[in-house]
Amino acid sequence: MSVSHLFSFLVLFQPVLPHRAARQRVQRLSPPPFRLHVQGDVPQLKEICSSLATSKELVKALVGIWGPDDGLNPSTASLLSALCAELDLACTHVRHLATEDRRHGDETARMRAQLVEEAREWRSRQREKVAAMVRVAAAELDGEQRSRRRAERVNAKLGKALADAERELAASRRELERERRSRERLEKVCDKLVRGGLACGVDDVRGGEEEVRREAQRGAGGAGEREGDAVPRRRAPQAFRCAATKAFPPAAPLTATLSSRSRPQCCHLRRHGGTAD
Repeated sequence: MSVSHLFSFLVLFQPVLPHRAARQRVQRLSPPPFRLHVQGDVPQLKEICSSLATSKELVKALVGIWGPDDGLNPSTASLLSALCAELDLACTHVRHLATEDRRHGDETARMRAQLVEEAREWRSRQREKVAAMVRVAAAELDGEQRSRRRAERVNAKLGKALADAERELAASRRELERERRSRERLEKVCDKLVRGGLACGVDDVRGGEEEVRREAQRGAGGAGEREGDAVPRRRAPQAFRCAATKAFPPAAPLTATLSSRSRPQCCHLRRHGGTAD
């Protein structure tokens, strides 16, 4: 039963009681004044508040309807008692809901503030972490740049040293080629000198042998000489041959001697860049 239907029922079946007694009884049964302060935008609580206010106004209107000589029958009194009890229960529930709403609002505000603080701390930690990572990356990049510049300098020095070494190697090759050609020319000259000296030595040896033979023949022709002098005459050719051999050594020693004697001249010619041709 809604409030409007209850109001119509009470108006139709109102009893005949004294107005003063009815007013006192209704005042006794009417609930105490209720004031509700609802915080927040809760539509249900606002609707309940408006319903309770309407019910209290209805009770006041009922009290004002009966005159001072009117009275209330038991059914009307029970209805008013039930209405007052329902109003009290509704007020209690509304108070509880308002308290819960305030508590939940405070809890929500506290949790919201805590979440905001945690989010701010998390963002701060993330910024610090990102800043640390950026610093580490910048330090690594700086180190890599320094290493790259150092490597470039070392590579430039190595390239320059390699180019110098290649130039020196090319110059050494050219110098070795010139020395090889000069040595070949000197060997040819030395071979010519050795062959010429050997021919002269052979001719001198042959002339010496012929002279020894002539001397031996002269010594054999003299009959009036002593017997002791014959031995030196026989040994003269051998001694002379030895002297001739010492004066004119064989081909190999003569070649070595001529080569050793001509080497300083060859070296002198090579040092001055000349040829012996």
